[in-house]
Amino acid sequence: MKILFVEDEANARIGLKALLCHDGHQVDEASDADEAVRKLRSNAYDCILLDVVLPPGKALHGVPFREVGKELLLSLRAGSFGKLQTSRQVPVVVLTAVGDMDLIAEIRNTSHLVLLKPIEPVEAVSEMLRAGILPGHRSDAGSV
Repeated sequence: MKILFVEDEANARIGLKALLCHDGHQVDEASDADEAVRKLRSNAYDCILLDVVLPPGKALHGVPFREVGKELLLSLRAGSFGKLQTSRQVPVVVLTAVGDMDLIAEIRNTSHLVLLKPIEPVEAVSEMLRAGILPGHRSDAGSV
């Protein structure tokens, strides 16, 4: 499975990316909205892992940091970025430490799964498996 992991903090990507790669998935990374849009235009992804708080870049200039992920998701679903290689209906897993329940409720309407940070990589993968976003099952879920 080809996954785009959109997260501005490199340290936050390390564990989950390593676990997903260990399970045979290809994981590309983007650290801001501009990089995410470029990758969505040039690659077909099967899943997107998306942080809510991101630098907006030019793609979402003027959007507050704490809403960039939400706006990126809404723009993806609406087709606002023009022709993409990735389907507008691609499964999206939103990762957030933002405790704004209204924002979380709005995100839940357009994503497949919302996970609250901090979250252990094994727990995140288990939740994605349970939600049917990742194929198969982990027989070694406790080891990495």
